[in-house]
Amino acid sequence: MQIIFTVVKLLLISAIVIGGFVEIANGNTENFENGFDGTNPSVSAWAVAIYNGMWSYEGWNQLNFVSQELVDPERNFPLVIIGGIPLVTLLYLLVNVSYFTVMSPSELLQSPAVATTFGAKVFGSFSWIVPVGVACSTLGSSNGNAFTSARLAYAAGGKGHFPRFLGYLSNERLTPLMAVIFNAVIGIVMVLPKSSNIKNLLDYFSFATWTLYALTFISIIIFRFRKPYCDVERKFKIWLPFPILAAAISLYLIIAPLIEEPSLAYLLATCIIFGGLLFYIPFVYLDWNLPFGIYNKIEIFCQKYFEVVPVSAQELKTE
Repeated sequence: MQIIFTVVKLLLISAIVIGGFVEIANGNTENFENGFDGTNPSVSAWAVAIYNGMWSYEGWNQLNFVSQELVDPERNFPLVIIGGIPLVTLLYLLVNVSYFTVMSPSELLQSPAVATTFGAKVFGSFSWIVPVGVACSTLGSSNGNAFTSARLAYAAGGKGHFPRFLGYLSNERLTPLMAVIFNAVIGIVMVLPKSSNIKNLLDYFSFATWTLYALTFISIIIFRFRKPYCDVERKFKIWLPFPILAAAISLYLIIAPLIEEPSLAYLLATCIIFGGLLFYIPFVYLDWNLPFGIYNKIEIFCQKYFEVVPVSAQELKTE
Protein backbone atom coordinates (compact mmCIF):
# COMPACT_ATOMS: atom_id res chain seq x y z
CA MET A 1 0.00 0.00 0.00
CA GLN A 2 2.86 2.38 0.81
CA ILE A 3 4.28 1.82 -2.67
CA ILE A 4 0.92 2.67 -4.24
CA PHE A 5 0.64 5.91 -2.26
CA THR A 6 4.20 6.87 -3.22
CA VAL A 7 3.62 6.17 -6.91
CA VAL A 8 0.40 8.24 -6.90
CA LYS A 9 2.22 11.11 -5.20
CA LEU A 10 5.06 11.04 -7.74
CA LEU A 11 2.58 10.92 -10.62
CA LEU A 12 0.76 13.97 -9.22
CA ILE A 13 4.04 15.86 -8.77
CA SER A 14 5.06 14.98 -12.31
CA ALA A 15 1.71 16.22 -13.64
CA ILE A 16 2.09 19.52 -11.77
CA VAL A 17 5.66 19.99 -12.99
CA ILE A 18 4.71 19.23 -16.60
CA GLY A 19 1.74 21.58 -16.33
CA GLY A 20 4.01 24.30 -15.00
CA PHE A 21 6.52 23.91 -17.82
CA VAL A 22 3.70 24.07 -20.36
CA GLU A 23 2.63 27.39 -18.81
CA ILE A 24 6.22 28.65 -18.99
CA ALA A 25 6.42 27.60 -22.63
CA ASN A 26 3.25 29.63 -23.23
CA GLY A 27 4.98 32.71 -21.81
CA ASN A 28 3.38 32.82 -18.35
CA THR A 29 6.48 34.05 -16.51
CA GLU A 30 5.37 37.42 -15.15
CA ASN A 31 5.25 36.17 -11.56
CA PHE A 32 8.99 35.43 -11.67
CA GLU A 33 10.00 38.98 -12.60
CA ASN A 34 9.40 40.42 -9.14
CA GLY A 35 9.27 37.22 -7.15
CA PHE A 36 11.43 38.50 -4.29
CA ASP A 37 9.67 41.83 -3.79
CA GLY A 38 8.85 42.41 -0.13
CA THR A 39 11.35 39.85 1.08
CA ASN A 40 12.60 40.45 4.62
CA PRO A 41 16.42 40.71 4.48
CA SER A 42 16.79 39.96 8.20
CA VAL A 43 18.99 36.93 8.84
CA SER A 44 16.88 35.94 11.84
CA ALA A 45 13.73 36.09 9.71
CA TRP A 46 15.22 33.48 7.39
CA ALA A 47 15.10 30.94 10.22
CA VAL A 48 11.37 31.54 10.71
CA ALA A 49 10.84 31.09 6.97
CA ILE A 50 12.89 27.88 7.06
CA TYR A 51 10.70 26.64 9.92
CA ASN A 52 7.64 27.07 7.71
CA GLY A 53 9.22 25.14 4.87
CA MET A 54 11.49 22.48 6.35
CA TRP A 55 8.64 20.45 7.81
CA SER A 56 7.79 19.47 4.23
CA TYR A 57 11.18 17.75 4.03
CA GLU A 58 10.99 16.22 7.50
CA GLY A 59 11.00 12.68 6.13
CA TRP A 60 14.72 13.03 5.36
CA ASN A 61 15.63 11.67 8.81
CA GLN A 62 13.15 8.82 9.05
CA LEU A 63 15.49 6.20 7.62
CA ASN A 64 17.66 6.52 10.74
CA PHE A 65 14.86 5.07 12.85
CA VAL A 66 14.65 1.85 10.82
CA SER A 67 18.35 1.32 10.15
CA GLN A 68 18.22 -1.99 12.06
CA GLU A 69 15.73 -3.32 9.52
CA LEU A 70 17.67 -2.07 6.50
CA VAL A 71 19.42 -4.72 4.41
CA ASP A 72 23.17 -4.07 4.08
CA PRO A 73 23.06 -0.63 5.79
CA GLU A 74 26.73 0.06 5.08
CA ARG A 75 25.92 0.17 1.37
CA ASN A 76 22.24 1.10 1.14
CA PHE A 77 21.99 3.80 3.81
CA PRO A 78 24.35 6.29 2.09
CA LEU A 79 22.83 5.47 -1.31
CA VAL A 80 19.30 6.22 -0.12
CA ILE A 81 20.35 9.46 1.58
CA ILE A 82 22.45 10.68 -1.36
CA GLY A 83 19.81 9.73 -3.91
CA GLY A 84 16.59 10.43 -2.03
CA ILE A 85 17.14 13.87 -0.51
CA PRO A 86 18.35 15.63 -3.71
CA LEU A 87 15.52 14.03 -5.72
CA VAL A 88 12.82 15.16 -3.28
CA THR A 89 14.35 18.65 -3.05
CA LEU A 90 14.44 18.98 -6.85
CA LEU A 91 10.84 17.80 -7.23
CA TYR A 92 9.54 20.16 -4.53
CA LEU A 93 11.39 23.12 -6.06
CA LEU A 94 9.96 22.33 -9.49
CA VAL A 95 6.46 22.09 -7.99
CA ASN A 96 6.81 25.54 -6.44
CA VAL A 97 8.07 26.95 -9.74
CA SER A 98 4.99 25.48 -11.40
CA TYR A 99 2.71 27.12 -8.84
CA PHE A 100 4.14 30.55 -9.64
CA THR A 101 3.35 30.15 -13.33
CA VAL A 102 -0.37 30.59 -12.62
CA MET A 103 -0.42 32.27 -9.18
CA SER A 104 1.13 35.47 -7.89
CA PRO A 105 2.77 35.40 -4.44
CA SER A 106 -0.29 37.05 -2.88
CA GLU A 107 -2.65 34.54 -4.54
CA LEU A 108 -0.49 31.68 -3.35
CA LEU A 109 -0.55 32.95 0.24
CA GLN A 110 -4.31 33.48 0.20
CA SER A 111 -5.15 30.12 -1.37
CA PRO A 112 -6.62 27.63 1.14
CA ALA A 113 -5.16 24.75 -0.90
CA VAL A 114 -2.42 25.74 -3.35
CA ALA A 115 -2.31 22.47 -5.27
CA THR A 116 -6.09 22.48 -5.72
CA THR A 117 -6.04 26.07 -6.98
CA PHE A 118 -3.29 25.14 -9.44
CA GLY A 119 -5.27 22.14 -10.63
CA ALA A 120 -8.41 24.20 -11.21
CA LYS A 121 -6.46 26.70 -13.36
CA VAL A 122 -4.35 24.22 -15.33
CA PHE A 123 -6.12 20.86 -15.50
CA GLY A 124 -9.66 22.10 -16.02
CA SER A 125 -12.17 19.24 -15.88
CA PHE A 126 -9.40 16.90 -14.71
CA SER A 127 -8.66 19.01 -11.63
CA TRP A 128 -10.16 16.26 -9.45
CA ILE A 129 -6.89 14.35 -9.74
CA VAL A 130 -5.21 16.90 -7.46
CA PRO A 131 -7.29 16.37 -4.28
CA VAL A 132 -7.21 12.62 -4.89
CA GLY A 133 -3.42 12.72 -5.23
CA VAL A 134 -3.05 14.95 -2.16
CA ALA A 135 -5.21 12.54 -0.14
CA CYS A 136 -3.03 9.60 -1.21
CA SER A 137 0.09 11.61 -0.40
CA THR A 138 -1.25 12.41 3.08
CA LEU A 139 -2.15 8.79 3.75
CA GLY A 140 1.25 7.66 2.52
CA SER A 141 3.04 10.19 4.70
CA SER A 142 0.99 9.21 7.76
CA ASN A 143 1.58 5.52 7.12
CA GLY A 144 5.31 6.01 6.62
CA ASN A 145 5.67 8.12 9.75
CA ALA A 146 3.65 5.63 11.79
CA PHE A 147 6.09 2.94 10.65
CA THR A 148 9.32 4.84 11.25
CA SER A 149 8.53 6.96 14.33
CA ALA A 150 7.20 3.93 16.19
CA ARG A 151 10.65 2.36 15.85
CA LEU A 152 12.09 5.25 17.87
CA ALA A 153 9.84 4.60 20.88
CA TYR A 154 10.31 0.85 20.35
CA ALA A 155 14.11 1.14 20.47
CA ALA A 156 13.96 3.43 23.51
CA GLY A 157 11.72 0.92 25.29
CA GLY A 158 14.08 -1.92 24.45
CA LYS A 159 17.05 0.06 25.82
CA GLY A 160 15.19 0.94 29.03
CA HIS A 161 14.96 4.67 28.31
CA PHE A 162 11.17 4.39 27.90
CA PRO A 163 8.83 1.98 29.70
CA ARG A 164 9.76 -1.56 28.74
CA PHE A 165 6.36 -2.43 27.29
CA LEU A 166 6.96 0.09 24.48
CA GLY A 167 9.70 -2.27 23.32
CA TYR A 168 7.30 -5.21 23.01
CA LEU A 169 6.26 -6.67 19.67
CA SER A 170 2.86 -7.92 18.59
CA ASN A 171 2.87 -11.70 18.75
CA GLU A 172 0.59 -11.82 15.71
CA ARG A 173 2.11 -9.28 13.31
CA LEU A 174 5.61 -8.79 14.77
CA THR A 175 5.14 -5.00 14.85
CA PRO A 176 5.84 -2.58 17.75
CA LEU A 177 2.13 -2.22 18.52
CA MET A 178 2.53 -0.45 21.88
CA ALA A 179 4.90 2.11 20.35
CA VAL A 180 2.40 2.82 17.55
CA ILE A 181 -0.40 3.34 20.10
CA PHE A 182 1.89 5.55 22.19
CA ASN A 183 2.60 7.83 19.22
CA ALA A 184 -1.09 7.92 18.28
CA VAL A 185 -2.02 9.07 21.79
CA ILE A 186 0.59 11.85 21.65
CA GLY A 187 -0.77 12.97 18.27
CA ILE A 188 -4.34 13.08 19.59
CA VAL A 189 -3.29 15.10 22.63
CA MET A 190 -1.48 17.62 20.40
CA VAL A 191 -4.54 18.36 18.23
CA LEU A 192 -7.21 18.40 20.96
CA PRO A 193 -6.66 21.92 22.44
CA LYS A 194 -8.68 24.75 20.90
CA SER A 195 -5.46 26.72 20.39
CA SER A 196 -4.04 23.90 18.29
CA ASN A 197 -3.51 25.04 14.70
CA ILE A 198 -0.94 24.41 12.01
CA LYS A 199 1.18 27.45 12.93
CA ASN A 200 1.40 26.56 16.63
CA LEU A 201 2.11 22.93 15.85
CA LEU A 202 4.87 23.93 13.44
CA ASP A 203 6.39 26.25 16.06
CA TYR A 204 6.40 23.50 18.69
CA PHE A 205 7.54 20.82 16.29
CA SER A 206 10.26 22.75 14.45
CA PHE A 207 11.87 24.26 17.53
CA ALA A 208 11.83 20.97 19.44
CA THR A 209 13.03 19.00 16.43
CA TRP A 210 15.97 21.25 15.65
CA THR A 211 16.93 21.30 19.32
CA LEU A 212 17.12 17.51 19.26
CA TYR A 213 18.99 17.61 15.96
CA ALA A 214 21.57 19.97 17.45
CA LEU A 215 22.08 17.69 20.45
CA THR A 216 22.43 14.70 18.12
CA PHE A 217 25.01 16.37 15.88
CA ILE A 218 26.98 17.59 18.90
CA SER A 219 26.92 14.09 20.41
CA ILE A 220 28.41 12.68 17.18
CA ILE A 221 31.30 15.13 17.48
CA ILE A 222 31.83 14.30 21.15
CA PHE A 223 31.73 10.54 20.60
CA ARG A 224 34.18 10.81 17.72
CA PHE A 225 36.84 12.01 20.18
CA ARG A 226 35.74 10.14 23.30
CA LYS A 227 35.09 6.85 21.51
CA PRO A 228 37.16 6.70 18.32
CA TYR A 229 36.00 4.66 15.37
CA CYS A 230 38.55 1.94 16.05
CA ASP A 231 37.17 1.38 19.58
CA VAL A 232 33.45 1.15 18.75
CA GLU A 233 31.82 -0.83 15.96
CA ARG A 234 29.81 1.44 13.65
CA LYS A 235 27.87 0.55 10.53
CA PHE A 236 29.34 3.53 8.70
CA LYS A 237 31.55 6.52 9.45
CA ILE A 238 30.50 10.15 8.97
CA TRP A 239 32.99 12.71 7.69
CA LEU A 240 33.50 15.01 10.70
CA PRO A 241 32.89 18.38 8.93
CA PHE A 242 29.30 17.27 8.20
CA PRO A 243 28.11 17.07 11.85
CA ILE A 244 30.06 20.26 12.66
CA LEU A 245 28.28 22.17 9.87
CA ALA A 246 24.93 20.57 10.75
CA ALA A 247 25.34 21.50 14.42
CA ALA A 248 26.10 25.12 13.49
CA ILE A 249 23.02 25.32 11.25
CA SER A 250 20.85 23.74 13.94
CA LEU A 251 22.01 26.23 16.57
CA TYR A 252 21.23 29.07 14.15
CA LEU A 253 17.72 27.69 13.58
CA ILE A 254 17.22 27.48 17.35
CA ILE A 255 18.51 30.94 18.30
CA ALA A 256 17.35 33.07 15.34
CA PRO A 257 13.58 32.57 15.84
CA LEU A 258 13.94 33.56 19.49
CA ILE A 259 15.32 36.90 18.29
CA GLU A 260 12.91 37.45 15.39
CA GLU A 261 9.62 36.23 16.90
CA PRO A 262 9.86 35.48 20.64
CA SER A 263 7.01 33.14 21.51
CA LEU A 264 5.77 31.12 24.46
CA ALA A 265 5.64 28.17 22.07
CA TYR A 266 9.43 27.97 22.09
CA LEU A 267 9.53 28.13 25.89
CA LEU A 268 6.87 25.44 26.16
CA ALA A 269 8.73 23.20 23.72
CA THR A 270 11.92 23.62 25.77
CA CYS A 271 10.07 22.78 28.99
CA ILE A 272 8.60 19.64 27.42
CA ILE A 273 12.02 18.47 26.18
CA PHE A 274 13.93 19.02 29.39
CA GLY A 275 10.88 18.08 31.47
CA GLY A 276 11.62 14.54 30.37
CA LEU A 277 14.51 14.61 32.83
CA LEU A 278 11.91 14.52 35.63
CA PHE A 279 11.13 10.98 34.51
CA TYR A 280 14.53 9.96 33.14
CA ILE A 281 16.59 10.67 36.26
CA PRO A 282 14.49 8.77 38.83
CA PHE A 283 13.13 5.93 36.69
CA VAL A 284 16.01 5.31 34.27
CA TYR A 285 19.21 6.71 35.76
CA LEU A 286 18.36 5.86 39.40
CA ASP A 287 16.22 2.85 38.41
CA TRP A 288 13.36 3.59 40.78
CA ASN A 289 10.20 1.47 40.67
CA LEU A 290 6.62 2.67 40.97
CA PRO A 291 4.99 1.75 44.30
CA PHE A 292 2.46 -1.09 44.75
CA GLY A 293 3.76 -2.90 41.67
CA ILE A 294 1.93 -0.47 39.37
CA TYR A 295 4.47 -0.84 36.58
CA ASN A 296 4.29 -4.63 36.57
CA LYS A 297 0.50 -4.47 36.46
CA ILE A 298 0.67 -2.17 33.43
CA GLU A 299 3.02 -4.59 31.67
CA ILE A 300 0.75 -7.55 32.40
CA PHE A 301 -2.28 -5.58 31.17
CA CYS A 302 -0.52 -4.72 27.90
CA GLN A 303 0.63 -8.29 27.31
CA LYS A 304 -2.81 -9.70 28.08
CA TYR A 305 -5.06 -7.34 26.14
CA PHE A 306 -2.78 -6.31 23.26
CA GLU A 307 -1.02 -9.68 22.85
CA VAL A 308 2.47 -8.21 22.90
CA VAL A 309 5.58 -9.90 24.23
CA PRO A 310 9.19 -8.97 24.96
CA VAL A 311 11.44 -9.51 21.97
CA SER A 312 13.68 -11.94 23.85
CA ALA A 313 10.67 -14.08 24.82
CA GLN A 314 8.95 -13.98 21.48
CA GLU A 315 8.21 -17.20 19.68
CA LEU A 316 7.83 -16.65 15.97
CA LYS A 317 4.83 -18.41 14.52
CA THR A 318 5.44 -20.99 11.85
CA GLU A 319 2.97 -22.07 9.25
